[in-house]
Amino acid sequence: CMKYGLFIALLNLLFLAANAQPTAKIPKKLCGMYTGSQPAYAIESSDQVSSVLPASMIIVLTRTSVSVCYQSSKLCPVVDGEVKTIRKEGKGKSKRWKIQVFSPNSLFTEDLVFYTKNKELTRIGVFPQPNTVLKKSRKK
Repeated sequence: CMKYGLFIALLNLLFLAANAQPTAKIPKKLCGMYTGSQPAYAIESSDQVSSVLPASMIIVLTRTSVSVCYQSSKLCPVVDGEVKTIRKEGKGKSKRWKIQVFSPNSLFTEDLVFYTKNKELTRIGVFPQPNTVLKKSRKK
């Protein structure tokens, strides 16, 4: 009876290990610090229109995490967010990487697209935010 219990526990452990999702890893060539500026936009609510000024943004990609920060207000909505999915699309000059990042402090995922041809990272804004195009910073 004890042997069967041990055998069932071992089978359950093997099943869980086989079905566990591996952590998505960002390719080394995409890792680094990207800087850019989020354009100004307007928010409409009821009868009021509020405008949001342009803000400089930094996105840091590491092998397993992503951080998104606004420089002017020192606000970081995503700190070491977990890479949920990463996939390569297209071939040749039209190749791009789509990265989806999950942050425990946010209701939304951060969607990023890296275009290989012009080496730009685009942060897909959540409505009414516009998309933000960022360039990789050079090492000093």
